[in-house]
Amino acid sequence: TTTTTTTTLPGSTDCSSFLYGASPNGTIYALHLPSLLVPWDWRSTAIGSCPPSPNALAFNPAPRILYLVAAAQLHYLLIGTGMVTAVPTAGNIAVTAASSASFYDGRYWYAPPSTASLHAVSFSGDGLTVLQDIEYTAALANPLPWTFTYGDIAFRSDGSLYIAGVVESTGIHVFGSYNLSSTQFTLIRDHAAELNQLAFGPTDILYSDVLTTGRLYSVDLTTGSVGNYLFSGFGMNDLASDPVCYNTSADYRGIVCPANSYLYTVEPVLCRCQDGYSGDITTVSEAPYVFTGSCAPIVSVVAGDSETLYVWRTDPLPSDFPSGPGTPVFPGGILSFNASVPPLSLARFILLFPCSLGYNILYKKVGAAYVDFTTEGDGTGYVVGSNPNPRAGGTCNVTLFIQDNGRGDSDLTAGIILDPVSLGVTVPCPDHSTGPNVETGCVCDSGYTGFILSETTFPYYSGECLPVATSTTTTTSTTTSTSTSSTTTSTTEAPTTTTTT
Repeated sequence: TTTTTTTTLPGSTDCSSFLYGASPNGTIYALHLPSLLVPWDWRSTAIGSCPPSPNALAFNPAPRILYLVAAAQLHYLLIGTGMVTAVPTAGNIAVTAASSASFYDGRYWYAPPSTASLHAVSFSGDGLTVLQDIEYTAALANPLPWTFTYGDIAFRSDGSLYIAGVVESTGIHVFGSYNLSSTQFTLIRDHAAELNQLAFGPTDILYSDVLTTGRLYSVDLTTGSVGNYLFSGFGMNDLASDPVCYNTSADYRGIVCPANSYLYTVEPVLCRCQDGYSGDITTVSEAPYVFTGSCAPIVSVVAGDSETLYVWRTDPLPSDFPSGPGTPVFPGGILSFNASVPPLSLARFILLFPCSLGYNILYKKVGAAYVDFTTEGDGTGYVVGSNPNPRAGGTCNVTLFIQDNGRGDSDLTAGIILDPVSLGVTVPCPDHSTGPNVETGCVCDSGYTGFILSETTFPYYSGECLPVATSTTTTTSTTTSTSTSSTTTSTTEAPTTTTTT
């Protein structure tokens, strides 16, 4: 199960970015680093593949190139293409699959294994051809202090270099910094086993990923300590970071997402609804970017007395979600959350939403199908809170009961509940119409005409039934008599007829 903790990250609240990682089998991933506005929104997406056991990742932000070493050769991946290509070289490069690497000042920096040296590789203008590989530390008075068997390096935005690795002579895993200007190494921490693969985020947060556990941490640069893990299920051979801060409303290319949404990915460009909102945003055109769709208020989740909520998010309704005549309206999409509960307990969660949405039914995936999660004898099910006047505003709720490792729990680990649900609305037929509900169909009463259609936004229907119009006829007769003529005029709703004799 992929999980996150509720750890709050420092930095700008509207800044999100990406880490890149290469797994042992050669799959390359982009891991989204969430902003504080949407702190649960961790996600990992496969973006390419290369030969097994890749390493030495570094990211060049200007042309958006990810460098990596696979099959003992330097390769590059143009982000968004999925194509991994060997880098043409103008000479021999000492980089191998076991090297550590980072990108700084327009160059690819790497430390070959079992050495105390640091190399800097320069490229052609497009970043696709190697021009020169220089051993940076060869002429320094203070080269790297130890020979490392394995580890990683990462440059901070100010040029400070941080190193984690196992000292070959002692077998001790150390963490420290190396100043390129003064060539001084500062030991920050020893016995730092959880500092494996390093990469800095756009706000100078240092991340460390542990291959054996798949856990990602943020690192205190002063002490080298780590807190609770931020993400689980991302065990990589190596990491690289994208230093660009992608705001929730626009990125560096000036892409502006619709209201209440943020930039979800840039390759391709996709916008996603923010916390508390749901809807589908479609990219219609690029350069300039045009979007259709909107984000409407949805549901938030509160844990019960003994539950701890780790993460919740929303997604569009899946293709296997019930649809068709008679199905309730589910405007908020799928709500997924992950929680820690007392093992094998009956867990309670409270789903909050604006009363104006009128939610009164809850579907949940039980087995292979989404069904109305009605209350059963084991205590599982849901209770809709009182909502006498949906148009009055305020906050309403649905209380959900799930049995750990039982009905409603899609995760078989005791003490963990992983849950997809959806809140919906069954809408009674409006005035002067009759039927089970709007979703099944409403027919105008006798003496009324019109139509009622089911919709996905409040009040969840359109149309109305109006009184049938009745026609009227008026007749006026005028007679004028003289010695020579008589005129009769008849007027009705039909064309006027005049006869003269």
